[in-house]
Amino acid sequence: MNSFKETPPEKAIRILGGKTNLSIQIKLGTSAIHGWVLRGRVPVAHVISVERATHGEVSRHELCPELEMLFGKKPSIPHNYPRFASREISVRKAIELIGGLTKTSLEVRVSVGAVNGWVESGKIPHKHVLAVEKATNGEVTRYDLCPELVEILLAPKPWEDEENEKKVPKILENNGGNNGGNNDGNLDPEELLDPSDYLVPHPWLKALSTGDYV
Repeated sequence: MNSFKETPPEKAIRILGGKTNLSIQIKLGTSAIHGWVLRGRVPVAHVISVERATHGEVSRHELCPELEMLFGKKPSIPHNYPRFASREISVRKAIELIGGLTKTSLEVRVSVGAVNGWVESGKIPHKHVLAVEKATNGEVTRYDLCPELVEILLAPKPWEDEENEKKVPKILENNGGNNGGNNDGNLDPEELLDPSDYLVPHPWLKALSTGDYV
């Protein structure tokens, strides 16, 4: 009996017909995708693009199981997000608040070298952002340290994209009949629909403008 279990990256590759096709769809090198296969997971920064490329057949939560832990039971983005001008500044501020490289390494339970690597790269692996947030008493949040979480939380699901597309009516080519045109067979500009009558904003765009996502 074959005990092989397909990983999420492998599933995405199969659906799209190979690493090269996935690479083209998400505009990323095949070497990076090969790394995903070896690790059996997709980095947080790329889960939305892969989900969209597979039309939702491989979901963001399937690609990154840690999302449930990162978001918690009631995901919310702080009203004051973003508190800092960039991810790099957020990382440095967090380490400063905790008390330096050594204290941060003790609080988060990683090596001093790892923390120094965060400073140099300006990034903290998503698996550590909750611990860092806690160590700063919430002064620097997971969203400041990993802005991709905001995109993941607010981005519409692929099927929501499709539902919105269905609500946008197709303006058929006029043949001079009763389709809203004039006698010369051209569309009459005065009879065209107002875009506001049929363009349906994505829920996440509406949320951003109203603040309802918090």
